[in-house]
Amino acid sequence: MKPFTFLFFPLLFAPVPTDIVPSEKFQAAEQITIDTPVDHDLYVAGERIMVNAPVRGDLLVAAGTVNIRDSIQGDFTVASGTLYLNGPVSEDVMAMGGTVQIESQVQGDIIAMGGEIMLHKDALTNQDVVVLAGEVQLDGTVGGNVMVYGGEVELNGECRGNLEVRGGEIIINGTVQGTSIMTADRIELTPRAKLYGDVHYWLPESTTLPDFSTALSGGTAQFDETLNPEDDFSWLGNTIPWFSVALAYVLAVILTIGFIFWVFPKTMDRAGKVLHEDFMRSFGYGSLYLIGVPLAIALLLISFIGIPIGLVLLFAYVVTVAFGLVITSVVLTYSLQDRYQYQWGTGWMIVVAFLVFCVLRVVTLTPFVGFFVSVLAVGASLGALLIPFVRKKQSVVA
Repeated sequence: MKPFTFLFFPLLFAPVPTDIVPSEKFQAAEQITIDTPVDHDLYVAGERIMVNAPVRGDLLVAAGTVNIRDSIQGDFTVASGTLYLNGPVSEDVMAMGGTVQIESQVQGDIIAMGGEIMLHKDALTNQDVVVLAGEVQLDGTVGGNVMVYGGEVELNGECRGNLEVRGGEIIINGTVQGTSIMTADRIELTPRAKLYGDVHYWLPESTTLPDFSTALSGGTAQFDETLNPEDDFSWLGNTIPWFSVALAYVLAVILTIGFIFWVFPKTMDRAGKVLHEDFMRSFGYGSLYLIGVPLAIALLLISFIGIPIGLVLLFAYVVTVAFGLVITSVVLTYSLQDRYQYQWGTGWMIVVAFLVFCVLRVVTLTPFVGFFVSVLAVGASLGALLIPFVRKKQSVVA
């Protein structure tokens, strides 16, 4: 596996700056079908994407449904609801989606995150596989190592390298050539399971131990207390290592920032200008919002007639506070662009906003000072968002 590829995986989903990449490399529409060969890198966004011709470069896709039926001669990076990969990929595959199904040969690594990840019987990768998902089914052949974190993990194919699986339930119905590391609430070894290397495992004390002797061929099985997942995070009963939680958090932040840039560019641009021109007034309006809205919500919820409005305001308030730092990072980025007259493309804006968010997050972890900075920054940004609407309302009344 290429060094640090997995750690930088979320950054690949940020939109590519259009000011440095030729426009012919971008396609965006509700439905896109690629029927003619593409001789360069391609970036595609839409509801449904179908690729029926070779892409002789990297392919980056963001879509609801993606179906790849021909070859990709570079890296393939995708964020989708459903992915069907039926064409060969010459380099790495990095996928995030609700359902990811791979039925082809991949020369490089496969890195996947999602609800359900499946490598079908005909799937073959010459390198490593790294998966974080609710359900994982590996029926194909992996030439390198396999690292899986999931709720239900089933290995029916072959792992020619080492296997490391952490999940709620693990079923081994295939072959592992190297060392196996397994941590789970339950481990099942079927009669077809073949483990040629040593096995290190951890199971709860109350769990019935599997009969490793029927599957072992030359190696030994040893209970390893150091694999105890108590220090890992847990979600819905499934253990998730800290770095996976951090990775998912970073990915969520980047996607949220990208969503804000895509849906509210004009609103955020106006707020950035207001913040630059009148910071103290923005902070004043923001403070009124942070303090006054909860009081208004409480009064509305007390009265029977005001309950519907109160619930709507409560939802809006919770959203703005929960995403306060993300919203602030976007407003500050627009403010920096306005102040210094930068000409950033959308991709660079998202990168800058993410860096601003990282700085704010680090600062807010500092006791006392962090709280003051967070209130100041979030309050001023929310106020900058409110001021244009207040001015508009005042002009209408006048």
